[in-house]
Amino acid sequence: MAVFKGPRATRWDLVRDGALLALMREHEARCAYETLASLVAEIPQQGDRAVDRLLEILRFDAHIRPFTAGKLGLDPKQMDFLYGRPLTRTIEVFGLTVRREPDGTFLLTTVDDRERRSVK
Repeated sequence: MAVFKGPRATRWDLVRDGALLALMREHEARCAYETLASLVAEIPQQGDRAVDRLLEILRFDAHIRPFTAGKLGLDPKQMDFLYGRPLTRTIEVFGLTVRREPDGTFLLTTVDDRERRSVK
């Protein structure tokens, strides 16, 4: 238990590649949970404007993962370590769900709507 009380290594401590650190910082700036929470809270007032901004963040998160793997020759399995779980999965924390359409676009809806559709 004493080990857990001390400082712990984070991904920032383990990654040394400057280009990769820059990508991680950009992802952190654009995809912070605080930003997502703020935009979700703004949906009742701003409607499509807030939803469009959320979708922009989801698209960025979905794009940076294969981009990083391809450009830096990394295993795609490492992306969750570098960027956290994909926002398309964690968005449910905010009461939303996302589905990727066959044309690559995202459909954003509430978790309650998804549950209602699956019951029918």
